[in-house]
Amino acid sequence: PFNFSQTSSYDWISFLLMGVVLVYGVLHYQKQLNLKSLLSFAVSSEINEDNMPSFSSRMLLTANSLFVVSLLALQIISLYSEYEYFDQIFYLQIVFTLLILVGIQMIFLRLYSFLTDTVSFFQEYLTAHSYYIHIASLLCLPLLIIGFYVPNVKQVFILASAVLFALIYFIGILKTIGISGRIKGAFRIHIILYLCGNEILPLLLLYKLLI
Repeated sequence: PFNFSQTSSYDWISFLLMGVVLVYGVLHYQKQLNLKSLLSFAVSSEINEDNMPSFSSRMLLTANSLFVVSLLALQIISLYSEYEYFDQIFYLQIVFTLLILVGIQMIFLRLYSFLTDTVSFFQEYLTAHSYYIHIASLLCLPLLIIGFYVPNVKQVFILASAVLFALIYFIGILKTIGISGRIKGAFRIHIILYLCGNEILPLLLLYKLLI
């Protein structure tokens, strides 16, 4: 049932997947990545900085999450596009589009948090929310691999991966609001403005740019 014949035109995706899996394996071997600890963090009511990976490990996790999310976007586009093949250039366009959107998010958030004196709150929020993105990327990866190599069930597994990622992503938003601190008074307005301007709007922009 596996469609290895398509790898002649998609070898670069196979190598990308092997690289992503290798990085996860190295981080796990170095005890910088543990699914159990990530899941325990997801249900925790506070941020324990002592159990967080090193800076270099966090950078590798962030890169892996970027590649997985970009690949997920590529696979979703391929399902509903009239084109059957997307090359590395198009994939890199997705990667750089995500990087630009994230960069704009960071600039807007840091400026907004500075002007509203909510720097510490949003620093904790971003730290916690990034872990939910890593969890979503890690859990979606097996579904992406199956969807890529088993064309008969590609649509089912790609859409399941998208739904799983979106579910964890938005649960992460709600959960990390609680982890970052109690929402009282003006913080409610800050959160509403943040969600509209920094979470929902970039997704709409990404949709308009890529679809």
